[in-house]
Amino acid sequence: MPPVRLSIERLKAVWDSKIPSGWRRPWIGVGLDVDAAAARAVVLRHQPQTFTLLSAAAKAIPEPSDRSAAASVIRDLLETVHFSALRAPRVSSAVHGSSAVVRFATFPAMTPAELKQAVPYEADKYIPFQMSEVVLDSQPVGAPVGGKQEVLLVAAKKELIQDQIQLLRDAGVAPHVIDLEAFALANAWEAVFKPQEGQVTALLSAGTQRCLLDVFSGTQLRLTREFPLAVTADAPASGVEAVVKQLRLSYDYFENQSGKDVDHLLLTGALSADPNFASQLQATLNHPVQIWNPLASIEKDPACAAQNLEQISGDLSVAFGLALRKCSA
Repeated sequence: MPPVRLSIERLKAVWDSKIPSGWRRPWIGVGLDVDAAAARAVVLRHQPQTFTLLSAAAKAIPEPSDRSAAASVIRDLLETVHFSALRAPRVSSAVHGSSAVVRFATFPAMTPAELKQAVPYEADKYIPFQMSEVVLDSQPVGAPVGGKQEVLLVAAKKELIQDQIQLLRDAGVAPHVIDLEAFALANAWEAVFKPQEGQVTALLSAGTQRCLLDVFSGTQLRLTREFPLAVTADAPASGVEAVVKQLRLSYDYFENQSGKDVDHLLLTGALSADPNFASQLQATLNHPVQIWNPLASIEKDPACAAQNLEQISGDLSVAFGLALRKCSA
């Protein structure tokens, strides 16, 4: 008789399936978004089928090249959102930049197990790094068509991930998950935005130093890009021309690949706080532009509702998407 092996994850899944959803204990998700401009945190209480905003904050990083100073800013940020008082928080952070890439690749149709084995051998055709240098992941996109399967490939350099983990550890926090910013932004969008069938949505997170663009066809992420931007906080509209140029390049690529036009643009990020930036984009592009604040429509704890978040809510989109991220306790 073969030995009996117990799978903790399988037992947990069976146990959870037998517990009425109303009896399950809430858990706390913390999204920690850090880049050269600022550190941002969003704290959500997760309950079955819903979540509540408990706290949120953002703090500028004056000297990003000084890692000890950046860690100090993160510590101050965590104090602001009362991190030490949270019960067993699950922390998610993200990486970005040229050392993290997303590619859509086409594989022959195969089972999930076969695809998992094939990806490491085929990924070097799409990923511009040595496979030994990166953490690689993949996910099928939709169902196979005509004997072929579209696959989303993601690779981030190990050094980039380790640097992020070490910075957070220097600030006194150990992350449960390191994601990509593009996916965190997509998580935020999927949680609160309901597109029309077949609608193509461009979601732009515009900051003073860089922009992150996600393009969705219906509910499916189809393109993600990051590009630099240099504007001053008191004159954000000065960057409109540069942003429009990059958007048009991205739109042309998407339209050539998919045969579809972008229907509208949702604008979030630090620059979304300036209505002139959105209005100038609207005047230049040939589709509607709408300022998008993902925190506006979600339930808020009374203590959080009393905070003045309007001016920074647009800059919290990535942190919000990270706080939504499910991860092991």
